[in-house]
Formats: sequence, structure tokens, C-alpha cells
Amino acid sequence: MKLSGVLAGMSALVLCMSCSIKEDRGACPCRVIMDFSGVDTSAVSFLNILAETPDGFVYKDVISQDEFGKEMEIEVPRTDVCINVYSGVDESYLSGDGMLIPYGAESPPVYVHAVLLDTRREWLREHVEMKKSHCVMTVRVRNDSGFPYDISIRGNVNGLDRMGDPRDGDFQYMLPGTAEEGFIAIIPRQKDSSLRLYVSESGGADRAFALGEYLQASGYDWSKDELEDVTVWLDYSMTHLSLVIRMWDGSYKYDIVI
Repeated sequence: MKLSGVLAGMSALVLCMSCSIKEDRGACPCRVIMDFSGVDTSAVSFLNILAETPDGFVYKDVISQDEFGKEMEIEVPRTDVCINVYSGVDESYLSGDGMLIPYGAESPPVYVHAVLLDTRREWLREHVEMKKSHCVMTVRVRNDSGFPYDISIRGNVNGLDRMGDPRDGDFQYMLPGTAEEGFIAIIPRQKDSSLRLYVSESGGADRAFALGEYLQASGYDWSKDELEDVTVWLDYSMTHLSLVIRMWDGSYKYDIVI
């Protein structure tokens, strides 16, 4: 065999090997390095991690607070990967669609980090920043003659979608508590001012109040990374209601004729 033929054959072999190596690299997973060093351990005690791809890949894990100082490596396909990190949420509330609050239940005290990653590479680093995506609302009542009523909150958001944004759905929660100690509810991040507060008396009709609109007029911002907690004061009678919303930067009063 001529030398030129041998060289040509070797060149073809090398070319084939090169192609095979490139194909193998493409089939290798992407290493996503999760950095939890910025997670506030005073607010977060554990994390639920969920990674999913459109073609059905699913990765789940739970890590405790003593692991936040360590980096965590997840191997995922080289495609688009949605990664959700939750805290304060029972796993039964979670799915590939995000977090769903059952009708009649209050929101969990959810913190979330949600991101869509392009993992068509060998590795990448994701710095996890947990957002407080719930509001603890305390309703306190001023009424010397007692308060024989039920208080509930209703809205059009029943959880968070896979990107951490409010998801459409019916939400209703009857607030436990007493007039002396207050009524407390945890509310998920909202997308508009449609939230309503209802006062119900036995055998009577519900009375609805535009709580979301009052919050908006008071300057409450549902788009903040860290949602503020709120105290609402009710001076309630059969003909008049005074609603005072207290937030970090002041109080706002609304007088409503019933």
C-alpha cells in the first residue's frame, strides 16, 4: 500500500474519532452548581429542590440548614431546565406546575427561588436567592359589644407557577382567631388588587370589602422580592366600618358606610 493511502486512512480514522468525541460530549449532562451561601438561615430552615425539563427529566431533593454552606452539584440534560427551590412548603403542595394551595387552605409561609436555565454547556453556577412570597395578615377588631362574625379572605391567586409568579385560581380562607387575640391568615403573592375581605354573620349575608384596592391605595407592593406583613384594624358596626392598614411606613384609614 502506498504511503499516501496509509496517511489518508489514518486521517479518516482520526476524523471519525473526533466526531465521536464531540458527540459524546454533547450527550454528557450539564453540571449545575447550586450556591446557597446567600440564603437567610434565620428565615429558612430547609429547602425543597425541584429541577425539570420539557422531555420529562425530574430531579428532587431536600436539604437542611446545616448544608447551606456547601455547594451542591446537580447533573441535568443539556436543554432548558426549570429549577425551583422552595422553603416553608409541604411537598404535597408542589408539582411541575409550581405550588398549588388547596381551596379552603391558607398559603404556606413560602420562600421561593425560580429560574429557567439554558444548560447546553458543560457546567454553570446558580446563586440561590430566596424571595419571601407570602404576606402574614393580622386582622384585629375594635368592637366593645363583641364580634359574633366570621372573617374570610378570597382572591384569584391559588399559588405560584413554575417561575414563582402568582398563578390563577380560586383562593378562600376562613381566618382562625378571636376578637381579643386577632385573626391571622397567610396570603400568597398577588398579581392585582382583586383580594376581598368578607365579614359573615350567622344566617346573614356576606359583606365584602375591597381589601386589595385599599392595600394598593396604601402603597402596598406585591412585586417586592420581600413581601411585607400587614395588620388590619376593623372598627365594625352594623352601619359603619373603619379599616386601618398598618405597614412599616405608616397607617392608612378608610371609612366605609355599610
